[in-house]
Amino acid sequence: MTRKVSRECYVWYKGNRYFFPWKYAERECTVKEDNGKILITVDSEIVDHDIPPGSSRISRKKDHFEGLLKAIRSENMEQYQQIVEKRDLKKYEEVA
Repeated sequence: MTRKVSRECYVWYKGNRYFFPWKYAERECTVKEDNGKILITVDSEIVDHDIPPGSSRISRKKDHFEGLLKAIRSENMEQYQQIVEKRDLKKYEEVA
């Protein structure tokens, strides 16, 4: 079955949310159940989660966040980096 990885990197399946690596946010994925696990696939990346009992549960794996902070910092540096005009200081000496 086809699903979409949310902007927040979750895949909804049978009332639960399963985290998928952040770099695949907003991409199409396939979801399959196999022996009490859920298998989520995007391209060649396959992530498995145990299916928790009940609903409204969240399943995450710490390694799915790997590299996220570095990517956010890089993006922010590019976006908010000030561009400062470089001038020859001799122009200011001539005025004085």
